[in-house]
Amino acid sequence: MVKFYGNTFSFNVDWNTVTFAYLNRYPNPYASHVQSADTIEHKFDPETKTLKIVRLYKKINSAPSWSSVFLKNNSAYIMEEISVCFETQTLETKQRNITHTRLLVVEDSLKITSEIDQINKEFVTSCNSEGRMFSKFGYGLGSRIEGFSLKRIKENFNKSRKGLTYAIEVLKEKRRLSGTAQL
Repeated sequence: MVKFYGNTFSFNVDWNTVTFAYLNRYPNPYASHVQSADTIEHKFDPETKTLKIVRLYKKINSAPSWSSVFLKNNSAYIMEEISVCFETQTLETKQRNITHTRLLVVEDSLKITSEIDQINKEFVTSCNSEGRMFSKFGYGLGSRIEGFSLKRIKENFNKSRKGLTYAIEVLKEKRRLSGTAQL
């Protein structure tokens, strides 16, 4: 069975700042499970003003004791494809695990856009994440694996938001100390 999830939040910060912070969010104190973040490829298309980035993350999470029979280790590799369009002020990502896929496949997407807050009539940066997960694991364990994973993902949304907020604040402080509006 496929399980879906999503989360939306916004920042009262301009899109450029949020996008730069997203691309530089690791390391941060809310993501100690991220062991490495490597850029595999990046290219800029001057016609469409779009930057494409492919990244590989190594993450380590604690696993429930019942999973030790199936997992040799608790590290996972995640592939992320990022598209940043400067014309439309849109950052879009797609992430998926490339290890442990026999146990569970997790596919996430994130869209960061600039919008006008209808109440305050000010620009805000909106972050909308969605995802799905499914396990083809047999022996009646597939739904148990999905349930555990869905609970953990929902718990991690708050950490993810805090980590991005931290990266935004670090960026703001660097700008303040350097005396510039942009880095």
